[in-house]
Amino acid sequence: MTDPCPDDEADLLPDHEADPGDPEDVAPESVFADVEEFVALYFSQVINRQVSNSPGRGLSWDPRWWRYREVYERLTALWQAYEGAVVSDDPSAMSRWWITDVDAHLKVLLDGATGPMSHVDPDGSWNGHGPLPCAPMPQQEE
Repeated sequence: MTDPCPDDEADLLPDHEADPGDPEDVAPESVFADVEEFVALYFSQVINRQVSNSPGRGLSWDPRWWRYREVYERLTALWQAYEGAVVSDDPSAMSRWWITDVDAHLKVLLDGATGPMSHVDPDGSWNGHGPLPCAPMPQQEE
């Protein structure tokens, strides 16, 4: 059985050395440097929704989105998927990004009743619902 957590850093390296002259080994340059830039310069400018000022009602968005781990993780996933769609040779990649990725994540992110930023107060006093409760798995008898 292979060790899923190798101790030796050499185990983490690819089997071959990348040749900087090989175009297949050169990663395309990102449109945005990081998720913060993606949200500030693209996502928040392109997404156009009526956001409620009443906590728990309508759509919710907190401009301090980075405070919510789930929101941060979902927006990071959207940013990474966006970067992949932009460089894709498939002409429908961006359309799929919108329909599959953005639409699905927006339903959760902006859900004013149960979403990760629901019940946010304009003064910033609310910082999410907290993690889901999690109990340890019972030991299995051998």
